[in-house]
Amino acid sequence: MSDDILSLAAPYIGLPFKRGGRDRTGLDCWGLVRMVLHDRKGLVLPSYDHCDNEADAIKAAKRGGDWISVTSPQAFDVMVMLTPVAGFGVAPLHVGVMLSPRMVLHVDEGGRSECVPASARHIRTRFESYHRHKDLIERAAA
Repeated sequence: MSDDILSLAAPYIGLPFKRGGRDRTGLDCWGLVRMVLHDRKGLVLPSYDHCDNEADAIKAAKRGGDWISVTSPQAFDVMVMLTPVAGFGVAPLHVGVMLSPRMVLHVDEGGRSECVPASARHIRTRFESYHRHKDLIERAAA
């Protein structure tokens, strides 16, 4: 991991998972994405506190029209990942934030947040899509 990525990731590595959590004492995957994009890019994203779980928050975010699907990730894009669902197969229920085109920061249920290569087996086998927030696209164009 480069020094730039390490310094970007350091404040967020090791944060504990907490379903519905939105702060450093514990957060779910959407809470982590929301925190990083706020801290680093000034984006104020909905908390989706009304959602029963992070899966519902992710679905609500994707429906909101603020996210553009992209094929080549950049720092601060969101990676959507598949998660096994009993009796269903898999569904896009997990997110992480890209800290570079190759490194993703995420937190899984029961664990702590980590920054890992997107090519790591436990990440690449779950990959579904990348999305960029429209405000980041507009700022880059300005």
